[in-house]
Amino acid sequence: MALSLRSLASDTAVYGLSTIAGRFLTFILTPFYTHYLSGPSEYGHIATIYAVIAFMNIAYSFGFDTAFMRFYSKDNVGYSQQVYNTAFWSIAGISLSITFVASLCIIAFPLQLEGIHTSTTTLLLCAAIIPFLDALMIIPYAHLRMERRSKRFALTKFFIIVLNVSLNILFVGTLHYGALGVIISGILSSAFGVLLLLPDMLPWLRLRISSPLLKDMLKFGLPTVPAAFSTIALQLLDRPIVGILTDSRNVGIYQANYRLALPMMMFISVFETAWKPFYLTNAEKPEAKKLFAQVLTIFTAVCAIIFIIVTLFMSDIVALPFRGATFIHPQYWSGLHIIPLILAGYWFNGFYIQFSAGFHITKQTKYLPIAMGTAAVTTVILNFALVPQWGISGAAIAMMLSYCVAACILLFYARRIYPLDYEWNTIALLIGLALSTFIVFTLFSPLTLLLKILMGITSIVMISLLLLRKKSLLQLLKRT
Repeated sequence: MALSLRSLASDTAVYGLSTIAGRFLTFILTPFYTHYLSGPSEYGHIATIYAVIAFMNIAYSFGFDTAFMRFYSKDNVGYSQQVYNTAFWSIAGISLSITFVASLCIIAFPLQLEGIHTSTTTLLLCAAIIPFLDALMIIPYAHLRMERRSKRFALTKFFIIVLNVSLNILFVGTLHYGALGVIISGILSSAFGVLLLLPDMLPWLRLRISSPLLKDMLKFGLPTVPAAFSTIALQLLDRPIVGILTDSRNVGIYQANYRLALPMMMFISVFETAWKPFYLTNAEKPEAKKLFAQVLTIFTAVCAIIFIIVTLFMSDIVALPFRGATFIHPQYWSGLHIIPLILAGYWFNGFYIQFSAGFHITKQTKYLPIAMGTAAVTTVILNFALVPQWGISGAAIAMMLSYCVAACILLFYARRIYPLDYEWNTIALLIGLALSTFIVFTLFSPLTLLLKILMGITSIVMISLLLLRKKSLLQLLKRT
């Protein structure tokens, strides 16, 4: 048991590091796009297109990725090959059909997007290729995970992202293809991913589909699709809604500043990667519940520090020199005020991840899609309610409140299913300190850099004192 858990932790670390590295490389494109795309409108169109691509990736999978991992068996190679081919060719057929229909619609009902210096029809037809290529990698990736080839999985994804970034620099920065350059980079990097996976695919591929197996896989996989859509909707649906209710320029400004909350997103990703094997490893220990409760306090403290530092200094960071200009182009600075809201949203998402532990330990995971589905509906309602009046601020508020809803729903059920004695007084003080810093910063801006540094140091010292005064927490930190 201990060995298997260590293996789980090792695999999780590999997946997590690749994810973090990938997100960092993607983040590098944010200042790049703000300078080399024609303006927020063009950047906004790209953000909206990629949001649609993310939804199409879920639609193309049809739950076959989940079904594949459920039906795959290492002990029966012949049966597993049937599972592989049924899932792969079903996804290929579905994605090709949808791509064909979508292409006909693009041609039959042409659009004209402002701020795009190429044919909109050409741009959208090229963009339609990306989710098709991505769909071809769904089952090979799932197969690598089932075979516990985590390094192969992670390196493949990493190389795709590196290539994508490099091609963007070539097509957008050097050749000045604009939005079309972004899409071409996406096509070529996805095609490269398919080629990288071919050595793993070819030994398994046979042109055959098992009808009974197809029926069983659909029966298992289709119910997982709404939950996947809910997660993606919560993460990305605000971009198209902002575009519908305002314009693409606001989408571009929103997207650029959304990405500037990367420090909190990175920490949440790291924490999520480490958290699941941690609570699975320690779930049976007598002091497990006390340990998990204390983790929330430490987690909150780290989030508070990140929130305070990013809130105080992001306006200075965006003005740093970058290729003879600034890190982020000044025409995007009007959206800096949403960053604390996005940080808070990620923070609430971290609470959601914390509270989810009890549901996995007790195998009561049916409550997770309830929370995420409700949050997804909430984000749609709030975006349509708030964006017309408050613009991108309304979208940021909707994102924050939606993640808050998801966390609160899980906490409500967790108190009955797996109750923990959280240190709410300390947690409230930590949140209050972060909120107080934000209020002072907002009311008295602009502040001098020296004053910001003093506020940051003071906040960190106070947070440290709050933790150190708790003997049990200090002991936990020493053990970990």
